[in-house]
Order: sequence, then structure tokens, then C-alpha cells
Amino acid sequence: MFLLLSFYFYFLNLLLFFYHEPLKEASKKARNFLHKCPNYKIILDTTLPFGVVNGDQFNIFEPTEVISFNVSERYDIDVDYIETGFPYHYTLLSNLFNDAERLEYFLNRLSYIFNEVKKTRNCIVLTGVQGTGKGLLYDYVIKPALGDKYCVKLLTHNIKSNFTGLLHNKLFVAIDETEKRSSYEILDKIKSYITDTSITIERKGIDSFTTENKFNMMIFSNSTVPIKVEQSNRRFSVFKSDVPIKNIIDTNLLIEGLKSESLEFLKFIKSLKYSKKYAETLFTTQEGEVAKEGSLSEIESICNKLKEVRWDELINDYPEAEEAIELIKEETEKYNGYASTATVSLLLMYNQFLYIFLNSPLEIFYLDSRLRGNDYAGIEVLTQKVSFLRKQESSIYNLLNQFL
Repeated sequence: MFLLLSFYFYFLNLLLFFYHEPLKEASKKARNFLHKCPNYKIILDTTLPFGVVNGDQFNIFEPTEVISFNVSERYDIDVDYIETGFPYHYTLLSNLFNDAERLEYFLNRLSYIFNEVKKTRNCIVLTGVQGTGKGLLYDYVIKPALGDKYCVKLLTHNIKSNFTGLLHNKLFVAIDETEKRSSYEILDKIKSYITDTSITIERKGIDSFTTENKFNMMIFSNSTVPIKVEQSNRRFSVFKSDVPIKNIIDTNLLIEGLKSESLEFLKFIKSLKYSKKYAETLFTTQEGEVAKEGSLSEIESICNKLKEVRWDELINDYPEAEEAIELIKEETEKYNGYASTATVSLLLMYNQFLYIFLNSPLEIFYLDSRLRGNDYAGIEVLTQKVSFLRKQESSIYNLLNQFL
């Protein structure tokens, strides 16, 4: 758009310059001038100055005062100092990241992004009740630091859409109001946006093209399980806050305070000593474990607890099946030498149960082939074929029958 406007005014100036000549001759000269104008490739490069670079490229990145700030001295991350020096920002951030270790993790991440303007390839998920300050963090910390035109907040339906123009030339993307039941459809997209270094931009009526993916992401939600978090999670750090910010401070007063502290606070954050490795590392929280567990179907949850021999949790979850769980625990410890560790393979466990409880080699072969390579499918297949069990009172049968 910038270049189109530039060419428009350039052409208009040419016409005004040649106003005293016949219009036809003026138009001809204007066309000749325009044909000589270079055809720039538009780029967003945070390491290069705004304008024409390398002869044939036009860099549209205009750094904010924070990004262009030249750090002369580095400081240790000190939460107490921030509480004293920037009380309004501390009030907001300490409500979202409600202990010193969590807040230090986030401040390190911010400092890394402000200094390097690069992807961390992981994503912070902020959950909790409405009004904790998630939106204020985006509006009064993220956008002022990186630049309003390089940030965008999207809803779930924006991510579901095939059109990705809103993500073009962005440095930060916030996804608002996600919840688990809708996240299944967009999970793969979100995962690729977090980690991939390139992105395909599609706009209605325009050919798609691939460009660099430079943006970091955050997810905001009021749901306890805002997104499906896989057991092999490598992308999401989940933080929960349950205190509305208005219960701590008047919201209007907080906003005015954030504005007054903004520039000095953001420059201070950029001046912090930061660790790239820590910024690229996930922060483990109890909320994250809850999100993992809440992302599982009931059968997947049982499978994981069986694999990790979490017998007490199984009994708490299914007290009516305590006797069956104790029996299967005894049999697992008897027939599986690895039962005392957290690395028990569900596949191995159930293969052994099959050989113990099934008599027919044909049935064993059939179930064994279905089980191989897929732990979760194993327990489902075993449930489907439970009628083949010869010993109807076996603990494995009782366990499955009471669970499912």
C-alpha cells in the first residue's frame, strides 16, 4: 500500500510538472519515467534499515523506540526492583504470572524478543477467569514494544479460515478465547505457526506465496483447558490466574499508570540480561499438567496412568474399581519386571496379559497385530474383543468392564 501511494503521488507530480505541455505529451513522458521506476520486492527484515536495500528490495520494517533503543548496560532480572520502580506493570504482570519464578521466566522471554526480534518457537498460554489482565498485557506491553502494525489479535474463526493475510509481516500474534473443543480443528495450524520458519500467505483472489514466519505467539483464554496439550508437549507453557485485576486496582487507574511507565519500563526490559536457551525452554506448571490431563479422552487418560503405573491416581479416579486395579497391579508386578518404573510400555503390558488370559493362538495373533505400534488403540481393541476372553472373571476383564 505504501508503494502504491508513493507511485500515485509520483505520477500526479509528473502530470503537474508537465501541465503546460499538451496532455498527450505529458502522459508519454510520465509513462517513460514510470517505466524506469524499479520493481521492489517488499520484505520485513528487522536487521536492516527502512527503505531500499540491496538494490531491488524495499524493507518495510520501522522499529519502535524500544526496538531501536541502544542498550549500554545490562541488568539482572530483579522482580523486587520492578515492583518498586514500575508498580503498575508489576501489578499487572504479577497477577498473570503469580510467583517470582514465573515472572522472571516471562521477563527473560520479553527481553529476548525485544533484543533479538526472533521466534522462541514456543508459546505462552494464559488462562483464568475473565478480567485478569490478559488483554492489557497485549495492548500496553506487547504492542507498544513491537509496534501496533506488526501485532495482531485473532479469534478461533480467523485461524480456521484458509486465508492467512492477517499473519503477513507480523512479529506477534495473540489468539483470543480458545477452548479445547474448538482447538482440535486448529491445533495443527497453531503448532506450525509456533515452530515453522516459513508461512504460506493466502488472500482472496490473489495467488498464494510463501514468506518468512517471524512472529511469536500467545494464547489467551478463560478456559481451564484452552487448547489440546499433547503428552509429548514441546510448544505450550500454561499459566493460570484466577483474580480479576479490578479486585486489586481500579482498571482505569492501572491503564493510566501503564501508559505513564510504558517507555521506561519497556526500555528497562530490553536492558535485562537474558538467556536465549531459557526463552526457548518450556516452563512446567501444574496448570500445564491439568491441561494435558484435560486434553485426554477418558480412555487415553487411563492408558497413560497404566503406562506410568500411577495406581493411586487410578484408584482415586475409579474407587469402584479398586479391587480390580489392585489385582492388575499385582499381575503387572508379577509378570513385568519394569512395573516399578515410569517407563512401562502399555503395548508390552497388554501383550503379556493377552498371553496370560487368552487361550487361542489365533486370537492372540489377531490382537497382537492390532496392538503393535499403537498403545492407545491397544486398549480400545482389547475392549472390543473382550468377548474372546476365556476367563470372564480375570482382573483385566473386570478392570476394562468397570472403566469403560
